[in-house]
Amino acid sequence: MVRLQRRAQYELARPAARAGGVALTGLGLAGLAAVYAVALRRMPAWMGLEGKGGDAKDRHNARLLVVSAGGAIVVAISLLYTARNYRLSHRGQVTDRFTKALERLSSEDIDARLGGIYALAHVGADSPRTTTTS
Repeated sequence: MVRLQRRAQYELARPAARAGGVALTGLGLAGLAAVYAVALRRMPAWMGLEGKGGDAKDRHNARLLVVSAGGAIVVAISLLYTARNYRLSHRGQVTDRFTKALERLSSEDIDARLGGIYALAHVGADSPRTTTTS
């Protein structure tokens, strides 16, 4: 009974938490865009290139530095997401292989069962080792 109540509370709180996360993400992205725009505009002054100290080429290079840094950050974030998707798809493939191996074990054909045993051995060898502590 308590378990069902907790699950109901979790299901009710879940959309609110997701909406809060989306709102915080939107605010964070808007803040990053504002910081990027200010840095793009003010970088020549911060580097002492405004006024007497620098010409147009130097100011252009300072802004190009900001654009390059922004691009590098976007590439780094996309690489992180690609690595995450790779890990998730690999886990899904291992799960599918495990399920198919179990289906083969329940077959009437002895060759299919033997293939299931070998498939389970390969899944075990390819799966990462996990340890549990009690």
